[in-house]
Amino acid sequence: MEKILQEELLRTFPIFVFLFFLYGWWWMDSNSNFPLVTVVMFPLIVSFLTLPLRVWIRRKTRG
Repeated sequence: MEKILQEELLRTFPIFVFLFFLYGWWWMDSNSNFPLVTVVMFPLIVSFLTLPLRVWIRRKTRG
């Protein structure tokens, strides 16, 4: 696996944790009717869907 992809995969975990707590806090505070599984799935999907974009940006900026 190439180095940029490995670095971005390692950065995905903190992004997931941040979104998990941010979205979970909103979910608990809003008394939302969304199922609890969305508190895990939404940050997971967002953090992994942005992975190709983040790898592409890193390749462009590093040359």
